[in-house]
Amino acid sequence: MMELKWAKRVMEHEEGMNHLWISLGDLPEGSQAEVEVECPAGFYRSKNLNGYPESADGTARIARTGVSARDVVYEVGVRSGVPYESADFRIRIRCTGPDGHRSERECLTRVGLSREEAFDPMLDEEVVARVASLLAPPAAIPEEETAERDPWPCVTVPPVIRTAELSEWEQKYRIDCRPPYRLASPFFE
Repeated sequence: MMELKWAKRVMEHEEGMNHLWISLGDLPEGSQAEVEVECPAGFYRSKNLNGYPESADGTARIARTGVSARDVVYEVGVRSGVPYESADFRIRIRCTGPDGHRSERECLTRVGLSREEAFDPMLDEEVVARVASLLAPPAAIPEEETAERDPWPCVTVPPVIRTAELSEWEQKYRIDCRPPYRLASPFFE
């Protein structure tokens, strides 16, 4: 059963940013899924945070092997003011089962837009945790394993979030700028 959730039910109507989580439900092993997200005028979305391959038109293609393909997460934003109070996003999911049976589902999800100078958005902690897990750096390889295989041990360096490049509002509402991802360094203040 497909489920859609927003990290914030309401986002800023100017330079706002949010995350859309699409749970694909229980796809049978060997299934193929295609996910399309149609944004309203004035909005953009990034490539999916899961790293699934996307076609030129932005359709994510997911092959269900193992337990990894259960959801898709997108960063959605608005670059300049939009004239409406809410926005509808159209989601299309086409599935092909291992037996060749095809099914298609389409639904709308709505997010509110706020013109308030300062408001405290209510966050869906389940979505925030999922986004954080996708943005977290991979676990480092234990030192004893790398010493046996390679005389030059591997070190995983977490990604650097350059907060100086983000507006004050974007820093406040971006999930990847929330602790522990936000750097407390004089270079990025």
